[in-house]
Amino acid sequence: VQKNALDELRYSSDYTQATPAQQKTMEQQLISNMNSITSIDEDAYIMVATNGLLGEKYLKIVPGGGLNYLKRGDTISNTQGTMDLEDLISKFITGGGAGKVAAGSSSAEEKAPASTDSSAQPSFVE
Repeated sequence: VQKNALDELRYSSDYTQATPAQQKTMEQQLISNMNSITSIDEDAYIMVATNGLLGEKYLKIVPGGGLNYLKRGDTISNTQGTMDLEDLISKFITGGGAGKVAAGSSSAEEKAPASTDSSAQPSFVE
């Protein structure tokens, strides 16, 4: 992921169905909430989380326990990958790759996809 890049921005249905006055109120509340974030620990990390089991994905900042805080303009360098539940459910339903290994296959070609799935997770480290 490129620094300061945003691939897509989607608005919630609450926002898109609201009147312009309600949208303005929501925007002001969002800005107020963002301004109230006064400190983020240096050892905090950022991860992709899912809203519910199969819901929207969003970036989540998980606080650390440090005594030092990031300054304005600093970046969060600690990231954590995420398990994509949709992929896991799909693999479970279709038997994606695990059946081949579980069946006792000794072919390296058949085992390779199962081991590369974890490296296919997106990395947010620059």
